[in-house]
Amino acid sequence: MKKSTKNILIIIPVLVIFLIILISVIHINSFSVKQIKSNIELGSEQSNMKTYFSYDKDSFVDILGNKTIDTNKLGSYKVSVEETNKYHKTKKFAFVFNVVDTQAPNIKEVKKIYMASGNKFEPKNYLNVTDADNKLEYSFEGELNTDKVGEYPIEITVKDSSNNKSTISTIIVVENRKNLTFSNTKWGDSKDTVQRYESAEYVGNAGDDNYLMYSTKLNSKEVNLIYTFQNDKLVEGAYMLSSDEETYYKIQYYDDIKEILTKKYGKPSRDKINIINSLAEYASDDAMAIDLGYLSYTALWNTKDSDIYIALMKGEDGVGFILNYSKKGYESKSNDLI
Repeated sequence: MKKSTKNILIIIPVLVIFLIILISVIHINSFSVKQIKSNIELGSEQSNMKTYFSYDKDSFVDILGNKTIDTNKLGSYKVSVEETNKYHKTKKFAFVFNVVDTQAPNIKEVKKIYMASGNKFEPKNYLNVTDADNKLEYSFEGELNTDKVGEYPIEITVKDSSNNKSTISTIIVVENRKNLTFSNTKWGDSKDTVQRYESAEYVGNAGDDNYLMYSTKLNSKEVNLIYTFQNDKLVEGAYMLSSDEETYYKIQYYDDIKEILTKKYGKPSRDKINIINSLAEYASDDAMAIDLGYLSYTALWNTKDSDIYIALMKGEDGVGFILNYSKKGYESKSNDLI
């Protein structure tokens, strides 16, 4: 009995010492870094990544590799973190962050939408929508006949790629626009009036209040549509094509548009192939001569209200096509093209 008691008295101090050593080892090799949140809202500003973690004040944390997350792109992002504790022990950790979109598109309220009869209704061209996601889908419900003058109550829904939706109610006012001179407008219309009836996608004003720019299609090709104003009165409109396709195909496009205009307005009053440089005769064909800036095409029509011309020529940004309408008597900056 005495021997057993003696052994126990020896073992207990050893166990205590072992536990102390074990606790010390565990404590020395302990780390505190934790992820505070894993989801980040799409479009939010990226702050210091360290703010997404908690850790002991005596520890040092370093974000390895990519120190930022692209908050403008949905998806999962792996972030590596290295913590050095107060005992100068270091360990690496991997955390996953998800950029998510939980916010519905914000649609600015519009009580009435005006459009000229005969046009197709494209909701995105009439709404002011803000959303972090650029992939938006537009739809509407309600009976709408854009060929018949009248007022039509509808509901427009905008949905992003994360299936967040917003809906507004509005009234489509279809009006009959007579004596039009360019697109759905007429000379003298104000900017507000043009914006009311233009159904193409608005791009901006190029930093000048005398212009309105849209993106649309002309004879199946993407073009810029530009309105010019003088004292807030419409005086000029133009379609401009500047694509990367070969000039040979642009010549075909020019000929197609000229044929359409000739059927509508009759034979052009001027139809010219302009020799800009005598070296044009040495080019293998007209396409090459236009590419080199030695040759250009122009044609002009005149109506009682408008001067209309088309041109295909080499410019600063390459070979471009323009179809220009201007109010009779307006001195267009583009007159030198013809």
